[in-house]
Amino acid sequence: MEQRAQEQQLELLMLTADEVTPRLFDVATRTEIVNLLKALLSDRLSLVETPAETGDD
Repeated sequence: MEQRAQEQQLELLMLTADEVTPRLFDVATRTEIVNLLKALLSDRLSLVETPAETGDD
């Protein structure tokens, strides 16, 4: 009985991120923003030169 009471208390304390922070955007808008940011980051990273590998390891 006490075990279940402790579990219920723990469940009350464990809030998800959605419950703690208010949503700024709806799901569709958030998905579009994330996709655009990924595309932008991918474009920028493709411009970064990677050091040439040498056999001196």
